[in-house]
Amino acid sequence: MGRTLAAILCLGLLGWGAYALLGGAGPGGGEGAAAGAGAGGLPLEAGRPGASALAETGVAGNPAPSGGPRGPSASPSPAAGPGAAEIRGLLQGGRERDAVALARALPPARLREPGLAPAARDAALALAASAGGGPADRTARADEARRLLARLAVEDALPLSEVRERLDALNREVLFGGREVPGVLFRHQVRPGDTLDRLMRREWKGRVRAGHGLVLWINGISAPDRLRVAPILVPEEPVRLLVRKGHHDLWVLLGEVPVRTFPVGLGMNGRTPEGVFEIEELMPRPDYWPPGGKRVPFGHPDNPLGTRWMGFKDTPDAQGFGIHGTSDPSSIGKDLSQGCVRLANGDVEALFTWTVPGTLVEIRAR
Repeated sequence: MGRTLAAILCLGLLGWGAYALLGGAGPGGGEGAAAGAGAGGLPLEAGRPGASALAETGVAGNPAPSGGPRGPSASPSPAAGPGAAEIRGLLQGGRERDAVALARALPPARLREPGLAPAARDAALALAASAGGGPADRTARADEARRLLARLAVEDALPLSEVRERLDALNREVLFGGREVPGVLFRHQVRPGDTLDRLMRREWKGRVRAGHGLVLWINGISAPDRLRVAPILVPEEPVRLLVRKGHHDLWVLLGEVPVRTFPVGLGMNGRTPEGVFEIEELMPRPDYWPPGGKRVPFGHPDNPLGTRWMGFKDTPDAQGFGIHGTSDPSSIGKDLSQGCVRLANGDVEALFTWTVPGTLVEIRAR
């Protein structure tokens, strides 16, 4: 759907002026945005060693193996399969890795059984603390442990407070340890004349499924023009986004593991659609078209889209929705829009640089 039509649909319920423009989307349509001039967003700087990667709000969930974040799925009867006793038995036998593998293979409903999630958590912590092997083996154990802790958090098997601190430490160990991690990070030698844009578009095309901001964040580089001739670590796993409506937050996942979250504003009366969506448009400095009206340029007080627009690909049930900034920071954490997901402008500028067309966004009710 064209941007003009998407914009008309987005605020269709506002036709009688019932609501003030706060940056949302209407039923069946979100705010429309048009391309404007300007550069991409700011790279995320929080979460480097010495700061908490999850310092502000918490952690996010795990994606489905076949292409996107997922919520609770159909699972066997709680009586089927191994449970807490089996996990703890493996731990008592010194088989921490097997205990973690067993817990990671359980369906979400099993993880929520009384006693099972604490046993799985203990298995992850035991594996992370286990000795032996060289640096590469320790990093591999840390990676397995953090994936299990992340899954417990995203499936609501344990409160976030029980895993946040350790997950943060394991993320630092894996992502900022300066080592290649198979399937997670690969090493690339930057050569004279290389630019981050050229690397993203050519040499890493098809292999890197995240925006340049994530590359900068992992390597502690403050801006794309500060790239130097030196080895850098590059993420192989895709970035995915998870919006939890019940918590008014957005989780940034790198592969299966959360690395950052942001508070968000949502649609009034449950109008933010649920499901899995795909980012199709990335627009800095977006213009705005109100229903039946003229273009409202970027920066105008009547433009509710803030500094960035990340538009979703239309689906049969949801057209014109997306993620964007806001002209009303006080609306973050509230249900005031017609459906789009809103972030503070500074947050959406950071998130903008971590995503690419094709990034998946899951929106959950809880």
